[in-house]
Amino acid sequence: DQKGVVTSVVGDTEKIFGVSPGELISDLGVWDRFIPARDLRSLLLLVRNGIENRQELQEEIRVVNQQTKEIRRLLIRG
Repeated sequence: DQKGVVTSVVGDTEKIFGVSPGELISDLGVWDRFIPARDLRSLLLLVRNGIENRQELQEEIRVVNQQTKEIRRLLIRG
């Protein structure tokens, strides 16, 4: 949603994020766990600008798998 809360999940969250779908939805600080801090700040600015200017967001972000600590790239759109 607009506040960054995950409301639904499609796909293999354990492979990408290293957590179950339920953990992803129930954690209010979920993005702090998966996205490096500097990347998260940049992403939040892009989201805010997109909302204010009614522009589509398409960005590749880095996410950290919580089990393996592997960094993966993920394309997000909104």
